Amino acid sequence: MLNMTKKTGYGLIAMTHLASLGDGELACARKISEQFGLPTSLMMNVLKQLSAAGFVESVRGARGGYRLAKHPEDISLADLVEALEGPVRLAECVAGLL
Repeated sequence: MLNMTKKTGYGLIAMTHLASLGDGELACARKISEQFGLPTSLMMNVLKQLSAAGFVESVRGARGGYRLAKHPEDISLADLVEALEGPVRLAECVAGLL
């Protein structure tokens, strides 16, 4: 069983939301937080980490926000968890599932 931290859970929520946006659409941390009832400061930190890891792109400005930097099918759960939590060791029986 995979136990996730809140940070990883928030990252999955953010990535799922960004994947649901249309081409060219952006979402800001505040709106994602409000929509899902999450703390804005934590969402901002998660999005900043995801941006540094190359999963999302940040667009500055009054109409700025975040969007996926990769196609959703090119993102693995293991890579996402590692970007947010650091290196992860998986049991051999589940290593090929992620």
